[in-house]
Amino acid sequence: MSLADYDVVKPIGKGKFAVVYRAQRKSDGALVAIKKIAIDAMDQKARDKCLKEVRLLQSVHHPNIIEYMDSFIEGDELIIVFEWAAAGDLKRQIRKAQERKARFDERVIWKYFAQICDAIAHMHERRIMHRDLKPANVRGPHARARAAAAAARFRRGDCGRA
Repeated sequence: MSLADYDVVKPIGKGKFAVVYRAQRKSDGALVAIKKIAIDAMDQKARDKCLKEVRLLQSVHHPNIIEYMDSFIEGDELIIVFEWAAAGDLKRQIRKAQERKARFDERVIWKYFAQICDAIAHMHERRIMHRDLKPANVRGPHARARAAAAAARFRRGDCGRA
């Protein structure tokens, strides 16, 4: 795969070395998230950490963790492709609720909390520690789950590396 296999739609987030974009896979029209990491701006130690993150992402499979789909290097960038979380992140959902002066139902909060804990426990069982757990790194119910509202899940995104 290469970046030419995707239509990059718009940026949706930015970190120290990376920008995340909403994109559409040309082969089937599926929405994805593409993380572009500027590896040319990193020293060797930081590059090694990025490659370690990719190997880690490839090994983690859990219903409450955003699914890694692909990765490749193009030019001076490491490209990582993830499944798309249509509802955005928890930070955005909290902000929207505040704007509407609405509150989350307590049952919903406990359900999301349990799902987040389940994802973190899964990572810990594999001796993986998340180093940047915050609402912006918790993705909202993904498209498949939103289709069946009863199964809506929050999913862990961004493993806190790059």
